[in-house]
Amino acid sequence: MCAKRWKSARVGLEPLRALQAAREAADASDALFIGLGELTDNARPYAARHGITLWQSAELAQALHVPRTTGWR
Repeated sequence: MCAKRWKSARVGLEPLRALQAAREAADASDALFIGLGELTDNARPYAARHGITLWQSAELAQALHVPRTTGWR
């Protein structure tokens, strides 16, 4: 497992390349990029080519959603 914080409103190839390199170094089968910044025109196709799963605000909100029936508010 690996994590890194990038301070940027727009996400380009650099963090995705770093994630791909970390995945290859760890011989991992999956890679998940979580970011709230907008992806550049080159970033999304790069992620698709390398099988990197992208979570942005909608995916993150869905993953963190707690149904109201559990009593959490």
